[in-house]
Amino acid sequence: MVAKKTKKAKKKTAKKKTARRRRTITIKCIGGFCTATPPVLRNVRVGDTVVWKAVGTGVNVSFRKSPFKVKKFRLESGDQKDTVIVNGPGTFRYSKRCDDCPNPMLPPRIIVE
Repeated sequence: MVAKKTKKAKKKTAKKKTARRRRTITIKCIGGFCTATPPVLRNVRVGDTVVWKAVGTGVNVSFRKSPFKVKKFRLESGDQKDTVIVNGPGTFRYSKRCDDCPNPMLPPRIIVE
């Protein structure tokens, strides 16, 4: 006798939703140098939010090729700005100019997977 096929719950292959993450980059003057912490932001994905914070100084941030909708923006001392990654994958270098310290450090970068 042939066994009847019953309607059993099919295995559902739900797409794994990756949680959107918030990552922070803090820019401030340390020892006369305009410094970004972390200097290299890794493991960032399209859709993640990068929070920029300026501590103790105003900052101009500019990208040649940007992972965000904008290539340039300004942060006043104590300000914070949320930006969402829309371009990737790739390595995106940026420059920063602090108002209170004239010397920039090596160009930091954001690595989007």
